[in-house]
Amino acid sequence: MVANAVTQGLFNVDLKTFFMGGLTAEGVHATGGRMITGKELLSGLTGGSAGTSGVMKGLGGTSMRFGDTLAGQLKTNIKDNGLNMMLQVVGIPLAFKYGKKILAKPIINPTNRLIRNGLGVKELKV
Repeated sequence: MVANAVTQGLFNVDLKTFFMGGLTAEGVHATGGRMITGKELLSGLTGGSAGTSGVMKGLGGTSMRFGDTLAGQLKTNIKDNGLNMMLQVVGIPLAFKYGKKILAKPIINPTNRLIRNGLGVKELKV
């Protein structure tokens, strides 16, 4: 869950899409940020375009550049998604830590005793 939060924050894709690719990574996320898959990231780190920028040929031999560099797009994604990502990275482990304590066996035992003694249920089979 934490890894998914990080890939959402940095690359605008979920963990599965980041590693496996897919059609959804070839576009713009609902937040307006460019989606970057693992394949595109490796391409960008090895000198490719990373799918974040390109050149469009126009009429009369003119060309127009669009998009941003990989580093520029990552910076934009962090600016757009950084707060949400950090809240998830900190919040998810805390929720599991305290959730485990709340749902631990010692808290369940009084409830079980109440069901056994109060309602007369000796054994419950599922």
